[in-house]
Amino acid sequence: MKVEYADGFLSLEGEMTAHELLDRLGLDFEDHLVIKDGSLVPLEEKIEDSSSVIILKAVVGG
Repeated sequence: MKVEYADGFLSLEGEMTAHELLDRLGLDFEDHLVIKDGSLVPLEEKIEDSSSVIILKAVVGG
């Protein structure tokens, strides 16, 4: 899968859940959103090897 996030771009092999992907990158699941092929995905959803993923940091303000 192709992954774009704050530290740049990665190419990872293998299927994993969105939660597993965040863990692998050392990112907190409470602070990040996972977008797969243009759609927001739940943490339990499997991400296929052929997917394009963008990880966004959630920003909260008041």
